[in-house]
Formats: sequence, C-alpha cells, structure tokens
Amino acid sequence: MFQIILWFFLLFLLAAGVFGQKVNGQAEPKRTAANEVLQLEELGRQKTLRSDPSWDDLMADGAYMIGPDGNVLIYKAGKGFPPFPVKSVTLSEMIARPFGEVVVVTGLAEVEALAPDGRVIPFKMRYMNVWQKAAGGWKIVVTERTSVVPPKPSSK
Repeated sequence: MFQIILWFFLLFLLAAGVFGQKVNGQAEPKRTAANEVLQLEELGRQKTLRSDPSWDDLMADGAYMIGPDGNVLIYKAGKGFPPFPVKSVTLSEMIARPFGEVVVVTGLAEVEALAPDGRVIPFKMRYMNVWQKAAGGWKIVVTERTSVVPPKPSSK
C-alpha cells in the first residue's frame, strides 16, 4: 500500500513549459512536444501537492508503473489513487527528450511526505515518465522510480 501511495505522489513532477505565441509583442519559445509535456508534468506536481486522486487526464489506462522496489503496478482508469499528503515536492535536473509521438522525461524529485502522526518524511527519487501522444492528448504510458540513497559516511 505504501508503494502505491509513493507512486501516486511521485508520478509527475516537473517545471512548466510555455507555448509559442506572441504576448505584448514579445515572442515566447516555440510550442514543442517537450514544452507541452513539461506543462503536464507541472500539472501532475500540483495534483500531488493537492492529494488529487484523479489522474485519468494524465495517465493512460494500463500504464506500467515501476516502483522503487521493482514491483510493477498497472494503472486502471477511473480507480484513482489513495490520498497521500505531502508538504512539498521539488523537481530538478529535468530533461524532456522528444522522439516523435513520444517524450521521455527524467529528473530528480525531492519530497517531504506527511505521515499520519504529522511527522515529515523526506526522501529523494530519480524518475522517468514516458509520455505518448494519442487522440486524447499526451498521456503517461510508463513511469519508473528509483530511490536515491544518501552516501554512507566514510569510515576513516
């Protein structure tokens, strides 16, 4: 159960992109698949902060979710995720790599989760989200998480 909750909260994590339009005569960056997906990653980060259980707008039905322990869960549309309260989610080292109708996003998530007793539980995870463009827009089809373990102090 904890792994499912951990997944929920680390599914999307990332900074927003912008679209290629003119605003006040200033040209914004060109609209690209990578920018579109980064905007959706930011939407996912915001959903995580709100403990929003509904991810059907961002997750493909049947998406593979590979957890930090190597277990695989399959996303089922309409089921939602259990609530997982978080204090903060900080994303860094994000890279969006477009491959036609697919965009692969990698990054580092630093999370402060809230335990039922109110304790803050900090952790870091490397993540990868694979987005595919379909008739309904961009959806995550594969997501993977790897726990980042702090280095052990040297014993000198």
